[in-house]
Amino acid sequence: MSAIAGWVLSVLGIVLAGTVVDLMLTKSRLKSFIRSVFATITVLVVITPLPKLIETGEFDISADITDDEFIDYASDLKIGVLERALERALAEQGISADVEITGKADVEITVERAVIILSENGIQGENEHIHNYDSVRALAAQYLDVEEDRITVI
Repeated sequence: MSAIAGWVLSVLGIVLAGTVVDLMLTKSRLKSFIRSVFATITVLVVITPLPKLIETGEFDISADITDDEFIDYASDLKIGVLERALERALAEQGISADVEITGKADVEITVERAVIILSENGIQGENEHIHNYDSVRALAAQYLDVEEDRITVI
């Protein structure tokens, strides 16, 4: 558990405990005294991280902000969308294929390699059952805006 999550949970725990005790006590001097005690404890828990902040000048929250698993997941989603889009673009040209793209998807998608797996039917229409690998490779390279040597058609 990160330091910030622990700090937030301790603040919430103190506030919750104070609320429960406040609801259980009747109106008396004891109730006002206990409210004061819980208010003091809450203030102390809230300001506990201040010495570290003053000493180091910052909290180390980088682990909370950059989650590598989420970035990889988002990258995989972007690559998957590009694969489906290329499959649709090829289908519009009468080419039935599955597409597998490897690359990175940060701000822009960088295609390292694309593999186009022609289905049993291959190219549909007039040229049915004729696999014209060069034309498929050229279409995919144009669509992905990469060199043709990064495209493999099987």
